[in-house]
Amino acid sequence: MTAAVNRSANSATFDMWRISDANSYQDLVAHIGKEKQLAAEGKPGLGNPTFVSDLVRVELQAGGPECLKGPCDPGTDGVVCIRSLRPFRVVGPLQME
Repeated sequence: MTAAVNRSANSATFDMWRISDANSYQDLVAHIGKEKQLAAEGKPGLGNPTFVSDLVRVELQAGGPECLKGPCDPGTDGVVCIRSLRPFRVVGPLQME
């Protein structure tokens, strides 16, 4: 279980994504960075990376805390903040053992 708090003035979505064994947390960071760059340029996004699986999704109201509860199978996860339907920030890596 992971806790998330939305400290912004708007609602936000948080996803916990499992990274495939063939990829790394840094691959996820690079993907989110490219998404942010494309958004700043007004270009279409890349969509979810092909090397992750969506474990948990929670929508938080402004200022609201919430827990992301999902499978705790061994692997590497990242918690991704989604803003305007695009990945905006990632926190991790979370190592499940």
